[in-house]
Amino acid sequence: MISMALVYNISLLITLTIFREALLRIFPKRGTLYSLLSGLLFGFVTMVGMMTPLKFLPGIIFDGRSIVLGVAGLFDGPLVAVIAALMAATLRVSQGGQGTVMGLTVISYSVLMGVLWYFWRKRSPLANRPGSFYLFGLLVHLGMVFLMVTLPGKSFSAVLKGVALPVMIIYPLVTLLLAIFFEGGESRIRSEAFLAESERQYRSAIEHLHEAFYRTDLKGNLVMVSPSMANLLGYTDSEHLLGMPTVLFWKEPKKREDFLNLLQKKGSVEEYEITLVRKDGAVFPVAASGHYYRDASGKIAGIEGILRNITEKKRAEEELYLDTERFRLLVQVLQHPAETVQDLLDYALNKAIEMTGSRVGYIYYYNEERREFTLNSWSKGVCEECFVANPRSVEPLEPTGLWGEAVRQRKPIVVNDFDSSPNPFMKGLPEGHVHIRRFLTVPIFDHERIVAVVGIADKEEEYGQRDVFQLTLLMDSIWKVVDRKRAEEALRKSEEKYRLIANNMTDVITIMDLNLKFTYISPSIERVRGFTVDEAMAQSLEEILTPDSFVIMMRVMEEEMKRDAAGGSDPDRAISLELEEYKKDGSTIWLENRASFLRDEGEKATGIIVLTRDVSDKRRAEKALRESEKVLRLLAESTSTGIFIYQEEKFIYLNPAVVTITGFSEEELMGGRFWDFVHPEDRETVKWRGLSRLEGKEVLTRYEFRVLTKDGRERWVDFTATVIDYKGKPAGLGTIYDVTERKRIEEERIEMERKLFHVQKLESLGVLAGGIAHDFNNLLTAVLGYTELSIGGIPPESVAHRYLQEIKKAGSRAADLARQVLAYSGRGRFLIERISIETLLKEMSGLLGASISKKTPLIVEVEEGLPQVEGDITQIRQVLMNLVINASEAITGENGEIHLSAKGVTVPREEGTSVERAVLLEVSDNGCGMSQETLSRIFEPFFTTKFTGRGLGMSAVQGIVRSHRGTINIESTLGVGTRVKILLPALLETVDEKKAEGEPVREEKNLKAKILLVDDEETVLTVGGELLRSLGMEVDVALSGEEAIELFKKETFDLVILDLTMPRMDGVETLRRLREIDHEVRVIMTSGYTEQEVFSRLVGRNRTDFLPKPFSLNELSRAIDNVLREGENPPPISLPSPGAEGE
Repeated sequence: MISMALVYNISLLITLTIFREALLRIFPKRGTLYSLLSGLLFGFVTMVGMMTPLKFLPGIIFDGRSIVLGVAGLFDGPLVAVIAALMAATLRVSQGGQGTVMGLTVISYSVLMGVLWYFWRKRSPLANRPGSFYLFGLLVHLGMVFLMVTLPGKSFSAVLKGVALPVMIIYPLVTLLLAIFFEGGESRIRSEAFLAESERQYRSAIEHLHEAFYRTDLKGNLVMVSPSMANLLGYTDSEHLLGMPTVLFWKEPKKREDFLNLLQKKGSVEEYEITLVRKDGAVFPVAASGHYYRDASGKIAGIEGILRNITEKKRAEEELYLDTERFRLLVQVLQHPAETVQDLLDYALNKAIEMTGSRVGYIYYYNEERREFTLNSWSKGVCEECFVANPRSVEPLEPTGLWGEAVRQRKPIVVNDFDSSPNPFMKGLPEGHVHIRRFLTVPIFDHERIVAVVGIADKEEEYGQRDVFQLTLLMDSIWKVVDRKRAEEALRKSEEKYRLIANNMTDVITIMDLNLKFTYISPSIERVRGFTVDEAMAQSLEEILTPDSFVIMMRVMEEEMKRDAAGGSDPDRAISLELEEYKKDGSTIWLENRASFLRDEGEKATGIIVLTRDVSDKRRAEKALRESEKVLRLLAESTSTGIFIYQEEKFIYLNPAVVTITGFSEEELMGGRFWDFVHPEDRETVKWRGLSRLEGKEVLTRYEFRVLTKDGRERWVDFTATVIDYKGKPAGLGTIYDVTERKRIEEERIEMERKLFHVQKLESLGVLAGGIAHDFNNLLTAVLGYTELSIGGIPPESVAHRYLQEIKKAGSRAADLARQVLAYSGRGRFLIERISIETLLKEMSGLLGASISKKTPLIVEVEEGLPQVEGDITQIRQVLMNLVINASEAITGENGEIHLSAKGVTVPREEGTSVERAVLLEVSDNGCGMSQETLSRIFEPFFTTKFTGRGLGMSAVQGIVRSHRGTINIESTLGVGTRVKILLPALLETVDEKKAEGEPVREEKNLKAKILLVDDEETVLTVGGELLRSLGMEVDVALSGEEAIELFKKETFDLVILDLTMPRMDGVETLRRLREIDHEVRVIMTSGYTEQEVFSRLVGRNRTDFLPKPFSLNELSRAIDNVLREGENPPPISLPSPGAEGE
């Protein structure tokens, strides 16, 4: 209910605002009728609000009467407030109740406060601000709260607690809101009235405006123009211009853009000069002014302004400008600070041409006695356009044409139509002369004599009396200045000759009397000591000189005066002293003073003249030279670069570094020739270049040569030399820097680069060999497979059976060779087996011999009946290959040899093995050997004496030997050679070699299986399929991984034999896809590479069996048997990788 009452009362207040604003519009002057109607309106609204009050207690009601009545008095004064109050009081009395007294009191208080505030508003603008309105509402309702004391008994306390706070919060805010509505309405009504009056006055002013008025919309179309505007643009009626775009009248659209930009930037533009186009096409200048105008809502509606025709003003300004400019030029010429007469005349001619608007001109001197002209100057235009052959600088008066008439008639001559002028004195222009249309020439008088003529030509308009007057005035004035300049110039030259001597000398001229008082000091004193002439003249010698210099000066002057007084001395005698003098800034300066006596005609001394010269730079240079010599000597004595000077083949200077480099003492070197310590092989070259350099010949100034030290050692030096003058004779200045260590490093770098290139070649060869071995194994698979298939179908006693056995043996040997190549390439197998060292060395001898220099023989010695060892044959091959290659690289001469031997030995347990019987492998060479430092680090991880390459480091070799439970020992002597011994434990049982070569044929176990054979080689697929079928298997083949996947999806296979290396989808990816289909699939991987290569690519995957190519029928059968009968045959034992220990 409270909220509904609040909404109802707010609606009443809004209604009150609307009706009051309507009354104000009807009665803008607020007469008595307005007050009566307004009072009734306020009273009516108050009564309606009182009829729907908020009843707090019986007989106690609250409504908005205090707000309405207070605002009535605040805005409309006493009469309106009293009418409304009487209506409200009447209703409150009729309502009755215990709050009647308080209600009447509140009505009276609210009206009283409103009326008081009404009179304050008339006197102070502060009363019309929102803050003032809020204060008014606060005071009215604060009083209302205090008036609650008129309530009886307990009602006062209950009402105060329940109503006081809402009244103090809500009623002042509603009062503020209503006051703002009233004030806003009154402001709108005042603004509208003012705007209407302004518009009326504005239109009246426009109609009678002498200057053109315009108004445009935002698009630039005319929406209002004055009659004067239409007249200005050539229209009879201003209505014809309405709606036309203003751009049609602008001659220069760019100026319009500039005008609009300036207007946008500043908001208004005053007196902006533009050019407009009339209806008839004529153009004329105007001064445009403009600003933005706004509509009733305050938004910019367009541009308005005035245009003022400034044609007459421009014409008058132009005339005034021309006259002013001419007189300005005249004043400029007269005031021109020309140094010579010729400068002044040249300047005057150019200004005369500029002043009259001419193009060319001339000045000629005239001699009345000789009646001839002498050229003084032509203007620049003449020089550029005249092509007369052999122009003369002297012209007699008689043969001259029109231009000589100024002298003959002794007055100015004007011709404005040169080509058609009937003047009888015109004799034509010589060929190549500047073309002339208009011409003016004026004689120049010095008293009654004509001394010169000036001529100008080719003005755009005709020459008039104004031009004649101004040119005559200019040249007459100039000639007076010329006369004065000539006299001044003669005097100036006379004075300048002596002034230049004194003023421009760097030396100071000083004159003193015999009492040593200054009578003259030249201006250069300020440049030397910083004092002006006047300041210097006021100083005494004691103030000028430092104490020591003053004592010297006084002593010498006293001696000279005594000598002169005694007579008999040379009258032209001069003395010279270097004295230290003070400068103006307090610093000192060294000056050389050359003094002599000034004498009269009787040779009597009358004064002293001193010529002073600044020698500070000389003294500083001498000091700097001494200090520089000291520094250079210190540098020469301390540097590690040898410095020496030689002259006539002998040392005349050398620094301690030369002694250090050569080992000879200074006395030994100074006593010999400079090339005596040079190496004999370089001596003649160094000698010839050194002597040639002293003779002035061009030779190398920097090169390297060897020197022999005193102890006979050879050292390389970097030598530079140049020729200097020493005591009037040419001498050689040389430097030497010991570069022996750098040369050694360079040689080592070259050797290391050579070895690196060799290692890189071996690496490339290894990669190539691995690839060839892989492809070769694929071919051998087909050869051996078909051979075995053929053997099975031929009787043993037949010749073909024997041939096929030989083919099989050859294929097996080829397979062994391929395995050795793979081992060389670093892709060998790592499987423990019984190894016959004797057989291994026989097989490797060819490969080892091919791996080293052909100049170095490899001698292999193997003891017969060697016991076998157990290990990985590929790793043993790598160790032997590495040791032999190392031995080969250690041999640099032509007589090197490498010995490789193997024999059985009995080894005591102290040697570190756990058996007594062992095989000793020994590799020795007679190469460069190793130092003890290198030998002590030979087994360190990553230690090497060559660039990183393909081979094993000795740390890896040691790791392989130890993994085979063996030992390794190295003996080496620098310059003698190296011996490497390896002990490997021997097996206790020997096996017949021929028996070891064969492979036991597995017992037929009648396994039947369906196998998928996958290989990208058709030959391998064909022979592999035949071999599998010979074993009783059912076979499907696939030429690619993709084809194998499709077959595997369609059918079930017991086993997949999968090639590792295939295009597009290789064996690893195919295996992954197969296991996605069936993770239990059984797979045998095959490859021409080794098992290590295969399993390095299967890291982290389930175990997969491997069958290396080429494989025999038995190997194929055994592999299938291992997979299908899992667990009967454990997989081969793998050795640790070579890097497991020591690397």
